[in-house]
Amino acid sequence: MKIEHTHHVDAGEPDERGRYEYYYEYDLFVFSEAGVSVVARSYSDMPGEAHFLRIEIGDAALLLKPEDFRRPLVIAAVKHLRALGKHELSWLSGCGNGYEAVRT
Repeated sequence: MKIEHTHHVDAGEPDERGRYEYYYEYDLFVFSEAGVSVVARSYSDMPGEAHFLRIEIGDAALLLKPEDFRRPLVIAAVKHLRALGKHELSWLSGCGNGYEAVRT
């Protein structure tokens, strides 16, 4: 499994006081193997949490489905994030509030 870990800041322009209208700082994790990738995000102000955003199969970016959590790649990604101290894991399902807890 290949792991890419990148740090990002998404912010508006600061006002005259130096305050931002919006400011998001987060890490992206991309776990890849055999043409399949899983993408997760963890916000810097919530270091114990991470959210799986999508699965990429070839050129298709898709929402995860419950059965994806049986894939060895996704199981390994969950283990890796938990080893980093990210014990509150969720995934973007598009149902309810959009996120569901990872149950593996």
